[in-house]
This record gives sequence, structure tokens and C-alpha cells, in this order.
Amino acid sequence: MIFEDRVYIGNKIRVARRERIFTQEKLAELAGITSKQLSRIETGEYMPSLPTFFKLISALELDISEFGLSHKQKLSRIQEKFIKLINSTSEKELEYCYNVLETILENIKLISN
Repeated sequence: MIFEDRVYIGNKIRVARRERIFTQEKLAELAGITSKQLSRIETGEYMPSLPTFFKLISALELDISEFGLSHKQKLSRIQEKFIKLINSTSEKELEYCYNVLETILENIKLISN
């Protein structure tokens, strides 16, 4: 990026925080950092680590695309269907389905060899 990344990221986080009427203390708590660290991020003095960045955007319910970034992997139609199914399934059901699928795939490998 040509512009100053720290300043751009800090501004986006500050604007989003204010739009959600979060105090710095509240957002910092949600992201697991101190309010002083958040202040430094918002002013562009400090660049957050990737884990902190993702915690901040998650707490603010932002999408990474709002920062000019994108995940370029194109999912197939069946992958998208699997993701929708996974997101609508309980943890217990998901664990059961995983175990069944794992068994099926192991059997396919045995047959293929």
C-alpha cells in the first residue's frame, strides 16, 4: 500500500468503534489488549499484530474487505454449500458428521489403493 498503513488501519478502527458507540476500554477488553494499546493503534502510532487485528475487526463486526483486503480463494458451489451447512449445524451434529465423513474417506482410500 502506498499510504501509511498504520494510520489507515487506526482510523478505520476508530471510526468503526465510534459508530458502534464503544469506548476504547470496551473494545480493548473485547480484543484482549489494553486501552493504551488501542489508543496507540487508533492514532497510527502502533501497528497491531495480525491476531490483535483480527480480534479487533471481529469485535467491531467488520469484514476484512473493508480494509482493502480480500481472501482470493474462489470456492466451488459444493464448498459454499458445505460452509452453509456447517454454519447451520450444532456442535454435536457437526462432530457426528465429521466422524462419519472421516470414516467414509478412509474407506475410499482403502478401496483406491
